[in-house]
Amino acid sequence: LLINEFEHTLFGLKNDDCVWGPVHGSVGQEAVAAGAIAALRKTDKVLATHRSHHHFLAKTLHYMLPKGWNPTQDELPQTVADAVKKTMAEIMGLALGWCGGHGGSMHLRNAEAGFLGSNAIVGGGIPISIGAAYTEKFKKTGDIVVCFFGDGAVNQGSFHEALNLASLWKLPIIFLLENNLYAVGTNVEQASAIKELGIRASSYGMDGHIVDGNDPIVVLNVVRQASEGVRKGEGPCLIEAKCYRRHHHAGDQPGSAYGYRTLEEEKTWCEKEAAGCF
Repeated sequence: LLINEFEHTLFGLKNDDCVWGPVHGSVGQEAVAAGAIAALRKTDKVLATHRSHHHFLAKTLHYMLPKGWNPTQDELPQTVADAVKKTMAEIMGLALGWCGGHGGSMHLRNAEAGFLGSNAIVGGGIPISIGAAYTEKFKKTGDIVVCFFGDGAVNQGSFHEALNLASLWKLPIIFLLENNLYAVGTNVEQASAIKELGIRASSYGMDGHIVDGNDPIVVLNVVRQASEGVRKGEGPCLIEAKCYRRHHHAGDQPGSAYGYRTLEEEKTWCEKEAAGCF
């Protein structure tokens, strides 16, 4: 819910010309980041995409929240509120931000919290995650890496090269594919010969899972279970989380306003969003 409110506030600031550059919102996809990162250790590492406000906030807050904190009973610590403000400042290009305002919306980073960076290049974070995972294996830390990317990245060469190498070296990494059905305005069925992208895991000899990305509890349980084997050195895995990007590629207008999807489709998916169901 915090991520959802954050994104809507950000859209308002963008419409008031307070944010430079595009704003790639994560409304509709919050449950994937919240569920997956809740299953991790504070010391685990995360890499993400150009659409990564939800990943960044989830990882940063997961790192900062005290052990045993209960969202239904406890107030939000002031340090966490300050972190949210600092994230907004970074996206707005202000010096108060995590990177002094230099990273902006698409190049967020909080190394202390284990968020190694988001990347404006489609699929650009995938090969970087291989290096991060190799580092954890080499140092024998017991920590793992989670690399988030979208359906638009699965046809990039870096995706196939990275999964092959990760499986070959049994790297401690979870590849988490957020399938929101659209790469800008291109439906995934127009770009992929198979509908279930998660089965691509079998091509590289790794476990694959397909989950409901609108249910944070399901995502949490699958990531938690998968991470156990990954930590033991059993090799990486690929998880496809099916979700939906409520708005257009960037900004707060619906995709239907651009003609590539219908109002009926948007209504059906919006009724499934975690922010309205939990």
